[in-house]
Amino acid sequence: ALPCIVDVRDEESVEKCIEAAVKEFGGIDILVNNASAISLTGTLDTPMKRYDLMHNINTRGTFLMSQKAIPYLKQSKNAHILNMVGGNALPCVVDVRDEESVEKCIEAAVKEFDGIDILVNNASAISLT
Repeated sequence: ALPCIVDVRDEESVEKCIEAAVKEFGGIDILVNNASAISLTGTLDTPMKRYDLMHNINTRGTFLMSQKAIPYLKQSKNAHILNMVGGNALPCVVDVRDEESVEKCIEAAVKEFDGIDILVNNASAISLT
């Protein structure tokens, strides 16, 4: 593993992280999109600044990390993108919208990468309490 401090909202920060991984390991075999921001507030109680932060980290950040890693993942013999999603935010509309966006992106990526040999999955952490 190579720990990197990355702001997934910032393209330059993401590019530096990807470049560091490629330099250290000679390529990328797996990308784990695990960055997230959550606010368990209701629709009327969520300021747009907070909503924008969540969206920029959860949805845009996942897209940006994947976009920058894909050229290297395409060179791997066993490429994976694993997106961590919540799953326990119901009935929080604000978080559910972000989680659904990431899951729809996963579905689209599976179709887009058909024949490219990049396996795209999500893992959901669900509490049953």
